Order: sequence, then structure tokens, then C-alpha cells
Amino acid sequence: MKNLKLSLLISLSYAFVGLGLLVIAYFAFTRMSYINDQSTVISQQWLPSVATVEHINTLTADIRAQEAMHILSTNSADQREVEKKLDVLMQETRENIERSRALIESENLKRLSDEFLRKYEDYLSINERIIELSRQNRNEEARALLIGDSLKAYSEYSNVLLEMAALISEKANEASDYGDTVYSDSLTTLSAITIAIIILLVVIGVYITRTMSRQIAVLQDAMSQLSQGDLTIELKDLSDNEIGTLSRHFNTTVKAF
Repeated sequence: MKNLKLSLLISLSYAFVGLGLLVIAYFAFTRMSYINDQSTVISQQWLPSVATVEHINTLTADIRAQEAMHILSTNSADQREVEKKLDVLMQETRENIERSRALIESENLKRLSDEFLRKYEDYLSINERIIELSRQNRNEEARALLIGDSLKAYSEYSNVLLEMAALISEKANEASDYGDTVYSDSLTTLSAITIAIIILLVVIGVYITRTMSRQIAVLQDAMSQLSQGDLTIELKDLSDNEIGTLSRHFNTTVKAF
């Protein structure tokens, strides 16, 4: 090792630093990609899914309120106005259902979505009967259906929606927890790599310093003896590095005297 040139040792230390920085950069970008993927899943899938499911629940509650308004309406004009509102609410509900199903990837959520759709279609069938009875001013029958079969169907699909929202929230939390785990593991690994590089640089620095100090001390002692008139001094066991070359020149100079 003592024959290694100092310039080579210094170059190697710079190379180790550069390699370490490349490893850190590659690892950091790779892990950040994982974290970004989880953030994307949360922002583009789970959060919109939760918002859409909650909006569907709100829309269907509004539909139910309009059904009650239809029964309470006293003339055909008011009923037609309510029916227009119902058409708008149902159309918006259909659009949100399609949007929600497009965001779903989990098998459990697909199952729940299919179950909701079946129960919601059953509810719409009851809704048509309620509106038809209300148009015929058979309000007592319509009201009985509203607070009977209609309420039961509404409760069933609302419970499915709540179950969907809970499952989506759970999936979002899982993605968030995974992102936190990746971040924590990445921080630990990057810290370990950084510490390893620092230790390696310290070892190289200590070795260079000790090698130079010993060899310079020997050369300095020889020059001191030469200054006192000792022309028999000769440096031996010379290294092949820059200080070794300087020591050979010293021996040549002494012989010239």
C-alpha cells in the first residue's frame, strides 16, 4: 500500500465520493418514485372514489326528498316540476356511478359496487311506482310505499355505499402507510450509505496523512543529518510514490557531494 502514489490515493478518494453520490442519487430517485406512485394512487384513485361515493349518497338522499315533495304536490304543474328535478338528480347519479366504477380496481370494491347497483335499480323500480301512484293522487298508497319498501331499499343500498366508503378509506390509508414505510426505510438506507462513505473517506484520509507523515519525517531527519555534515546518510526502503521519488533524488544529491 505504501507504494501507491498519493495522487492515485487522492483520485480514488474522489472516485469513491462520486460513486457514493451516484448510488445515493439512484437510490433516492428510485425510492421517491415508489413514494410518488403511492401519492398518485391516493390522489387519483382513492380520494376521488371517496368523494364520488359520498356524492352518490347525497344525490340519492335528494332523490328521496323529491319523491316526498311529489306526493305532497297538490297539482300536476308542481308534480311536473318535481319530476324535472328528479330527472336531473337521477342523471347526475348515473354519471357519478359510472365515474365511481371506472375508478375501482379492488375486487372487493367491484363486488360492493355491483351489489349497490342491483339494490339501487330495485329502489328505482319502487320509485317509478311511487311517482305513478302520486300522479293518480293515490297519495296514501304512495306514502305507504315511500316509508315502507322504498325506505327499506334506500337503507340497503345506502349501507352498501357506506361500506364502500369505509373500504376505500382503508385502501387509502394502506397506500399512505406504505408510502410512509418506504420513506422511513429510504431515510435509514441513505443515512447508512452516507455514513459508510464518510467512514471510507476518513480511513483514506488517515492513511494518506500517516503515510505522508512517516515518509516526510524520515526525509526530514535525513536532511537534518546532511545539514550537520553527514555525507554517509542514505535513505532505504523507499516507496514508489512521490515522496519515494523525492527520497531517491536526495540520495543522488548526497552521492554527488
